[in-house]
Amino acid sequence: ISDPTGEAIYLRDDDSGVVWSATPGPRPRDRRAGRWVVRHTAGSTRFVHATARLRHELATFVDPRDPVKLSLLTLTNTSDAPCRVSAFGYVEWCLGPPTGPGRRFVVTSQDAATHALLARNPYNQDFREHVAFLHATPAAAAYTCDRTEFLGRHGSMAHPAALARPRLSGRAGEGLDPCAALQIDLEIPPGESRQVAFVLGQAASAAEASALAARYGTVAEARASLERASRFWDDTLDTVQVHTPDDSFDLMVNRWLLYQTLSARVWARSGPSQPGGAFGFRDHLL
Repeated sequence: ISDPTGEAIYLRDDDSGVVWSATPGPRPRDRRAGRWVVRHTAGSTRFVHATARLRHELATFVDPRDPVKLSLLTLTNTSDAPCRVSAFGYVEWCLGPPTGPGRRFVVTSQDAATHALLARNPYNQDFREHVAFLHATPAAAAYTCDRTEFLGRHGSMAHPAALARPRLSGRAGEGLDPCAALQIDLEIPPGESRQVAFVLGQAASAAEASALAARYGTVAEARASLERASRFWDDTLDTVQVHTPDDSFDLMVNRWLLYQTLSARVWARSGPSQPGGAFGFRDHLL
């Protein structure tokens, strides 16, 4: 039994050709790759890792106001020479039930105003007008909406074929194995840092999706969204406080148990074996 991811952020040192991911997976790891530090807080998770020339920190979070998930990536050049880096944001579209042939009906395109990648499924009976999008800041140097191109004919998310090529093709439209992949080119001087934000979201129409992508089209707005998420959860979890002689009990009840129940069970409805979203008493026992 496995639950493979459908999204990832990849990094490539364009000078050395070394490729890795901004999270511990889906790229394979070994002891020579170095350690990871992963920190979970209410509203966000941070992944920190270092290579021979770069240190990166990835913060992932959901805005409390708009239907968007953001990934804020900070890259720091720790060497004494300039570093050329490509960052790839990748998402596999489903836009329907987790099983079945619905993926083949997904239509992809690029938004002319924001250059975000859009996806819709006109065969989805309930959400046929809704449009999902993947956006990045700064503007992407290249993109593709063809999953076969990005992963390769016999490839996988652990070894995407596109990371061995200089540029993505710019393919989009109907009849593809749908995905969204954005390639960002960065040049980082010695000792300096650069930030990239990837925005994944969905709206009720193409116009609303374009407006959301434009709203979150700057790194400054991504940082502001992270502050909003942290403040929202602090305000929510501090509403009721339990104080007992056991500090560890207080910490669990006042923060983590309430956070887990609200975010995962009540709002996301993401309990085990529950793709349909049920959350009654019997479902809690599963």
